[in-house]
Amino acid sequence: MATYFGKEKEPRVVITTSELPSSKTRAFARDLMTVVPNCKFFFRKRASVKGTIHRAMTNGYTDVLVINEDRKIPSILCCKWVLVQYSP
Repeated sequence: MATYFGKEKEPRVVITTSELPSSKTRAFARDLMTVVPNCKFFFRKRASVKGTIHRAMTNGYTDVLVINEDRKIPSILCCKWVLVQYSP
């Protein structure tokens, strides 16, 4: 983690939404991808958030942004750090 916060390692970000996002949520995710560097959009495909975080960890991503929606309008943006150091 010291390399991440010391800015020695460049952050890689995953952006995901709810399972069946509305067009407004997809547009918000698309706009967010133009602002956030080194990011990729993951379709959840009925996967849980925990599964999405695990998938991001195995692919070397450091952060996950989850866009939630309420009544088909994007309402909450959750940021999760997935950079975890395992100690034996």
